[in-house]
Formats: sequence, C-alpha cells, structure tokens
Amino acid sequence: MAMSASVSLFMMAGGVASTIASKRHRDKSGVWVEGAEGDDGTRSATSLPVGALDDITYPKPEEPAPEIRGDVFDSSTEFVVDIGNTIIVEDEEQFDVDDQLESDEGWKSVIEDDASAVSDSSIAAQDDLPEFVAVGDHIGDDVPDVDAYDGAEEFFEAEIDAFVPEDQDGVSDNGISKATEEALETITSGAAIEAAMNAFPWSLPSVENLSKPPKGGVATTEIKATSDLIEETLDDHGIAVTVDQVRVGPTVTMYGLKPGWKGGGTNSKAQRQRVRVDTILNREKDIALALSSPNIRFESVVPGSSVVGIEVPNARPTPVNLRTVMDTPEWAEFAEDAALPVSLGMGSGGDPVMADFAKMPHTLVAGATGSGKSVCMNTIVTGLLMTRTPLDLRMVMIDPKRVELTPYQGIPHLYAPVIVEPERAVKALKALVKEMMDRFSTLEASGVKNITSYNEKSTFKMPELLLLVDELADLMLTSSSEVEQLLVRLAQLGRATGVHLVVATQRPSVDVVTGLIKANFPSRISFAVGSQVDSRTILDATGADRLLGKGDMLYKPIDLSQPVRVQGAFLSEEEIETTVEFWKHVGAPPLPQLDVDEAADDDEFSMPGFSEDSGDALFMQASTMAKSQKTLSTSLLQRRLRIGYPRAARLMDELEDAGIVGPGEPGKPRQVIGNLS
Repeated sequence: MAMSASVSLFMMAGGVASTIASKRHRDKSGVWVEGAEGDDGTRSATSLPVGALDDITYPKPEEPAPEIRGDVFDSSTEFVVDIGNTIIVEDEEQFDVDDQLESDEGWKSVIEDDASAVSDSSIAAQDDLPEFVAVGDHIGDDVPDVDAYDGAEEFFEAEIDAFVPEDQDGVSDNGISKATEEALETITSGAAIEAAMNAFPWSLPSVENLSKPPKGGVATTEIKATSDLIEETLDDHGIAVTVDQVRVGPTVTMYGLKPGWKGGGTNSKAQRQRVRVDTILNREKDIALALSSPNIRFESVVPGSSVVGIEVPNARPTPVNLRTVMDTPEWAEFAEDAALPVSLGMGSGGDPVMADFAKMPHTLVAGATGSGKSVCMNTIVTGLLMTRTPLDLRMVMIDPKRVELTPYQGIPHLYAPVIVEPERAVKALKALVKEMMDRFSTLEASGVKNITSYNEKSTFKMPELLLLVDELADLMLTSSSEVEQLLVRLAQLGRATGVHLVVATQRPSVDVVTGLIKANFPSRISFAVGSQVDSRTILDATGADRLLGKGDMLYKPIDLSQPVRVQGAFLSEEEIETTVEFWKHVGAPPLPQLDVDEAADDDEFSMPGFSEDSGDALFMQASTMAKSQKTLSTSLLQRRLRIGYPRAARLMDELEDAGIVGPGEPGKPRQVIGNLS
C-alpha cells in the first residue's frame, strides 16, 4: 500500500461503530507529516482513482496527530454529567488494536517505520481532543481522505474525459480546469448531470471548524441546598418526599422526588398509605416561592423511573453549542443511520438530543422574539451541511425577514436561490408540489413505494428535499388560503417522495397555525412563548410559557406523547460563515435547479377552483361543493361547512367574484355557472 494512501481502521465498541482514519507520509525532507486534513479543513467523502494522488502535496496540519501509546488507542470521549460536581469530559473507552494492526499491513508498516514518533504521553492529558473521522461521513476502508481542493481537478477531469477537448488547459477561479468547466456547460441531459454529480469528489467540512464545547456544571453545595429546601418545603405542608435522584443539565437540573408514606410512625404497610402524586403537584407554587424561581416545571412521571420530576433552573447555566453534541459517541452512531441527522441540543439530564428529520417528517417551530427560534433554524441547516452532501440533500429556503437564511445563498445544497418575496414564495410552493408529483411518477415507473426503496435499486440517488420557512405569519398575511393549501398538500403527500417541511413562526395563533397545518405537522418545537394559549396552540399543552428563553425549548417529536425539555445548541455567525464559505469554494459541478417561474406559469398545475384574491381558508371547500351542485345558497354553505351566516355570505361573494356562481336574487339560490374542471 502506498504511503500517500489512507488506511482506515474500523472497530466496534458498545454497539457503536467508530471509524478511525490515519494518514501519514514523508515530505521531501524525510520528516513524517500528517495528511488527514488540509489547510481548509476538508474531509474526503468519495474515493479517487489510482494515480490521482501522485502529484498531491499534503500540507502539515496545525493540530497534532493522535498519539499511539503501546497497543492502546484512545478513540472517543463521552460528555459525562457528574452528579453533585461539574460537567466534565472523561475518557471511558480504550480499544486494543493488536488484531487490527496484524491484519492491516499498511498501518503496521507506518507504526514500525515511525517508531521514534511514538509518544508515551496520554491523549487524555492534552488540552484539545484529537480529531477523528466521524462514522456519519460515509468513509469506507477503500476511501482515501484527500483534500478536495488538491485532488478534485485531476479526478473530475478523468471521470468526464469524453467531454473534455485535449488541447485545452488552464484553471478557473473555482478550482476546476477551464476545459472541464466548458465541458460541463455543454452537458444538457439529466443523466449526464447526474453522472457528473456522482463522479465529483464531494467532501465534508471538518468538525474542527466549529467552536469547542465549553465546560461548566453545578456545584455540589447548590445541589445539596436545593434538595434540602424542596424536602423541607413539602414537609411543612405534611407531604413526605425524598430526593431520590438528581440529573444535572446545562440550563436546568432535574430533581427526582420519591413519594413517602402517610402516618410514617408505623411499620405496617397495611396501616400506611403512599403520598399521592397530585398532592405533590398541587404544591408547585409553594416550591417556586421557596426556591425564589417562578420558572420551575413539574414532570408527573419521569420516563424510565418511578419518581416525580421537578426542573429547577441552574444559578449559572452552561452554554451548549453544536460541537457539544457532535463530539459525543451517540452522535456518531446516529449520524450513520439517520437520513437527515440534526443535533438539537442537550436534554435536562445532560444527554444529547438528536432528531432525524426524515422520520419527523414535518416540524412546526414556534417561539417569541429572542427566544432562540432563528438560531434553531440555523443549527438545523448547518448541522445538515456538516454531514450531508448535495447528493443526499437539497434545500429550498423561504425567508420573508431577509436576514436569517440569506447567508446560505450560494451553497450547492440550494435547490433554488433563497426566496425573500412572499409573492415568489407562493410560486416556489407550487413548484415544489409539481416536483413532488413528478417524483411520484418516477416511483410509480420504478415499482417502488418510497424514496428509500428507490435509492436502494437505482443507480442515481434521489436526494431528500427540505423546505424551510422562517416566518409563516408573513406568508399567511399575503395569501393565507393559498399558502395553507399548498403547505398541507406538501405535508400530506411529501413523505414518500422525500419532501420534508420545517416551518417556523413567532406568532403561534390560530389564524397562523390553523387546524389543517397542525394536523399535518406532527412534530413540534416550542421555545418561550408569552401565554398559555400560545403554548396550547403549538404543543396542545401548557409549559412553553414557563421556559427561560435563550434556546430553552420543549421538543415533542412524532413518537413521544409528552414533550421533553432541551437546551438548544448555539451557533455563532462565524461558524455559519466558515461552513458556508467551505461549500461555496468546493468547486461543485452544475446541479439541477428548481424552476420556480416555469411551474408557476404551467396551466396544468393550477389548482381547480382557486381564486388568487380569496382570503378565506374555506374557499376551496366551498368551490368544491359548488362543483357538485346546480344551485348554491348561503344556508347550504352554513350547514355543510358548519359556519355562521356572515362568513357564509362572504364566501358566496368570493365565489361570485371568481365567476363560479351567478348574481343573487332575494330569497333564491344562486346558479352555478363556472366550470371548475
């Protein structure tokens, strides 16, 4: 095996598959240097042909390589919450790699030839954790980890050599040769574009581009004082409880209360009675007064244990960022299996909280201004950019506020430029519906039921489509009925074709988050809201009105009956810019784009009976009803749609303006004159 080739070592520990890649070679002076990462911090996600690495010079990285001590290799660290102390990082797993070294001659030769470079110091003593290639990066044992800037030109030209004239040379600004760029412009067929996409050596940003996770925790004295105060407060009201467990989280600490016995003086269980849970829950205000904290939250039964949970805010919250979750071994296992992995943050017990947006399948995000809603949207987008290439995911972003999602303009993952005009957003939604129906036709022709089965059988993968809307209220003000119908249609039919929606709003009122939208968005994320009414609108339960803000949220996925409390991961503008700049300069080939204007002008796509000027959400139902009737009256609309007379009269006027019914006469129904087909 050549010295410049990458050698990957796969190991299994605790059911979690960890992939470790190490690359070393000698430079011209004969000194060993690391080749795992270039100056730009890229990680290769695609194999290169033989000979593509001969002329590539590997720069020496700034970070030191993982040290090898004897036959023990430290491969992962776990974010451990130590009860009564602080949140610390402890090395827990060590792997004996003797068997792997014997089976991999290339790895063995590197160690034997570089025995002088082996250090006896412990990795745990280093300030910075060693960088390892995550399992979710799709790296196999035959995939060399090569910088995409250095190897992209040679590999890409070799793959599409049939299109490139031999007498052309030179390199363009984006890192690809001018001959290759001109050849790509001549490719017009969809099969050729897909072949070029698959041939391109896609790489992923390095996790080192993200800020390191901060340290913090809760002091032992604070935990002991809070536990004693809770027990004393309830004992003053004749309620016997003991603090059975404590789970330290970044923002709140969960104290598990075990109900005691009434009449505690006797030892006979026949004469004693257990304290009722409702009795503890009814003393919520008394406990809040004793703790001087109005934002405590009760959990009647903690899942997996027989205690009553009470969440108390920490005196000094611990910041949580995106890398806090990505450095955990749970994330490595999750990112490998999930189609759209997203790291949301850390739970109230200090455990990482992750979500697969392909299984959600549609998510509604709500929160007041400044509660962390927009940061959550950025965390979702950036987390997906760290783990998925444009072959796996394409995005459509609608940002009426013009400032939250526009920084992602220019990345290859975008299926269309970021949309900021509400009128153009309606056209984009129509184009997505047309794209969804085209995908259904493709699945039907292939004889499969969903996108997962199609990608398993097809040579060219069908990427997942993610629609992100940062402010739903602005779109509903423009054309509420049309936006609602298009979103509902995408939500009802999009899962099988890989179309997923993430819709955010800061005003979760019933006129924005309508019943149809709530019914088709089963997963909810709620940040701090102003009232219990808003909390019930988004979560169908109270609790969001007591959140602390700054990323504190309640997360309720489709598979949980009760929401869980999560401290959302913070993402700085510098981290966003670094990730976006990486994808802008990756030198991607031309990718298929969503034609918004063509779909909007397509007559076959127009929705029957829909009026552009209609503002009532029931207009579609009224027009469908008129299609099956020869005459239509206001009283019939009242009975069928179960609405009052004023709204039914307005609907009748809108139907007349749309040319569906004729003018009215006193005491007589109106004639249906429009052909809705």
